[in-house]
Amino acid sequence: MSKKVLLTVDDGPSDNTMALVDHLMQREITAVMFFLGRCMEAYPHAVDYAIQRGTVIGNHSYSHAAFSQISYEQGIIEIERTEKLIVDAYKRNGVERQAKIFRFPYTDQGGNNFARFQEYLIHNQFEHLDTNFVNYEWFSNSATKNHIDIGVTFACWDWELWSSCHFKLADLRQNLRKNVEPSMGSFTEGASGEVLVIHDSNWRGEQGEFHFDIILEELERMNVQFVKPVPSRPTLSQMLETTV
Repeated sequence: MSKKVLLTVDDGPSDNTMALVDHLMQREITAVMFFLGRCMEAYPHAVDYAIQRGTVIGNHSYSHAAFSQISYEQGIIEIERTEKLIVDAYKRNGVERQAKIFRFPYTDQGGNNFARFQEYLIHNQFEHLDTNFVNYEWFSNSATKNHIDIGVTFACWDWELWSSCHFKLADLRQNLRKNVEPSMGSFTEGASGEVLVIHDSNWRGEQGEFHFDIILEELERMNVQFVKPVPSRPTLSQMLETTV
């Protein structure tokens, strides 16, 4: 039985985004790209390219700040600056926005301000994505599933390719075939689906290959099934649980 996988891409756009969108289209994969506001301002053509080709754009804050390290007021500014850029981008492209979604940078949910940020997201009609294909007990029984922000079940640490001289392509491939950290999923064990995060970067290997192509090829060898992102509004009970 193939694993269901929702592909999410953080930290774009970049000068690599259009190539990534093309590769996803060739594979008929609809991904969620969580954009940073500052990068949207730097690469508006990449934003338009992604939107015109059906990519779902999510809010990843303006500057990639760790929300537990800034004030609540600063966090709201981070979200709202990027929201305006996303709304304007969909409007200028004449495309209806598929989902209003948010992911905290570093999945840092605001520390002591966690409940206030969740309440803000609820009251401003941010949405979940359907993750019913994920059935890990640690995911379903924790608050993670009921948070308004979009969580992750699997990170392959692809950012180490461009931040560490010790992390190689072999390490990336190996990470995709194992649990790389506690309370994370697996592509080789169990029946649960995964919410995978990779990163928008122009990193290439010695043969000119993109890191994301290597990831996708490896997952295809494991016969995963990529699912389309489906927005879903939280129920009243979920909303109450989230803000407790």
